[in-house]
Amino acid sequence: MRRTRKLFSHSTKYTQLTSTNYTRLLTIVIVAFTLWKYNKLFLPKKQLKIACWILRTNSSDSILRSAAIRNSWGKYCDELEFIDSNTPGIKVQWIDTYEDISAKSFCAWHFMFDKYVNNIPRSKRADFIVKADTDTYIIGPNMRHYLSQFDPGSLYYIGRKLVNQRGQAFVAGTAIILSAATLQLFVNANLADLKFCAFKQFRSHRQAEDLALSRCLKTLGVHPHGTQDDTGAERFMVLSPDVMRLGGSNSGFPKWYLRYSANTKLGPGCCSTEAIAFHYVSLAELSLRLIFANDTWLWQNISAV
Repeated sequence: MRRTRKLFSHSTKYTQLTSTNYTRLLTIVIVAFTLWKYNKLFLPKKQLKIACWILRTNSSDSILRSAAIRNSWGKYCDELEFIDSNTPGIKVQWIDTYEDISAKSFCAWHFMFDKYVNNIPRSKRADFIVKADTDTYIIGPNMRHYLSQFDPGSLYYIGRKLVNQRGQAFVAGTAIILSAATLQLFVNANLADLKFCAFKQFRSHRQAEDLALSRCLKTLGVHPHGTQDDTGAERFMVLSPDVMRLGGSNSGFPKWYLRYSANTKLGPGCCSTEAIAFHYVSLAELSLRLIFANDTWLWQNISAV
């Protein structure tokens, strides 16, 4: 009798399901289901389809920048959405202030999922979803060539990798790219009210929407994909071509960049010949073309080509 009681006690100890274990189990189930679903849906390989969304306000400057993007690099997106409170079909759960960007971004990711991924015919379904700002410049051919090597049915979280003071790696600045499977996983985690992926916690990051996304994806086992080229040069720049071209010192970099970026090289060799995106570009520059010459990226008037 004593032995039976001992065995029962031993069994109970290991069958108790703690909150932490439940969360881990739920995460595993969500990830496994998502990968199974998308490995089924995306085979065999189809022509690459990219859906882009631009976070903007209703200011005159933002509207002008949106028009410039639509007429320049936006043409390399198969689908292009400008996200604000007037976007048809979007669920507005944010206040139009800088402090509520995380909520706005959360709604935008879900909007893109519903419109371009979820229950969409395979021929029209987006493979990758690209988030950018109105001061982002993307070199379209390089973006399409780079993404063509990846399986949209696998978990990819792509862009410029930075690391904060807590050691958390995240994609920030110029562009954030999710494979369709990763976006599906993000949405599933929210529907399951998984910690860090639920709307309330995502929104609590306020203006740090990039950190909010990375924290959610980290709990799901998805980490930033390395995007440097074979020489170690960056494909995604969180600063403008002019700043990156300064060379000689770090004087042209803001302090936050020096804290968070492992690669702070300026001048020749700083930016990959296969560069995909730059940030903090002017309205006028959005209507120009970037070319690689003399070991750096330079602006060129489209009419001169």
